[in-house]
Amino acid sequence: MEVIRARILGFCMGVRKAVSKAERALCETSPVYTLGPLIHNPLVLKDFSKKGLLTLDSLENLTFNKTPCTVIIRAHGTTPLIQEKLVSSGANVLDATCPRVHLSQKRASDWGARGYTIVIAGDRNHGEVTSIKDALLLKNPSIKVFNSICTATIERQQALLELKGRVDGIIVVGGHNSANTRRLYETALALSSNSCLIESEKEIPPLFFGLDRVGLTAGASTPDYIIDSIEKSLLKGSSL
Repeated sequence: MEVIRARILGFCMGVRKAVSKAERALCETSPVYTLGPLIHNPLVLKDFSKKGLLTLDSLENLTFNKTPCTVIIRAHGTTPLIQEKLVSSGANVLDATCPRVHLSQKRASDWGARGYTIVIAGDRNHGEVTSIKDALLLKNPSIKVFNSICTATIERQQALLELKGRVDGIIVVGGHNSANTRRLYETALALSSNSCLIESEKEIPPLFFGLDRVGLTAGASTPDYIIDSIEKSLLKGSSL
């Protein structure tokens, strides 16, 4: 068997930055919380949980003044109001928001301040969309359109398309709750009916061990060690 990796796959810059900040924080202080899941990958979150990273689901009745702690704003960002509430709670706040999300937040804020109505197209419950939509809504006849689709998403989609005609099946690796991973899977299905979305090597369908060439791609929240373990399992299983 030959495993052909997509040219670009796995951790994006923003996710790698957030994970690195969390790892450093756990080495330097305790307790450490994240405001919502740090990234959209259950295996990574499980590993962090074992290291002591805690997740805050709500800021209701939040007060850390008597117990100093660190709270990490996740890669998807949060609203200015919530960030202010975190600071006022007495927590040490580490901002791990992806720089590209910060750019979209600033753009929405700046154009809102100029008197523009801000219209955001996207999943209303997605973390990034929630963190961006806090802007002024004033009527104005002028319309300006900005494509804020993450370049990391575009790059992984393009790299996946390059596998067309080169493989007999495609494995997409990542969290089932990750939007960019699910879209990779949709693209993979369009390229090959032998496509699957898995989170670990334990989920590899038996079919793939009998293929000659397997394409491998991964969402932006998938670490290298998971990708490596899946490739190793494919090669080992096909040789038995």
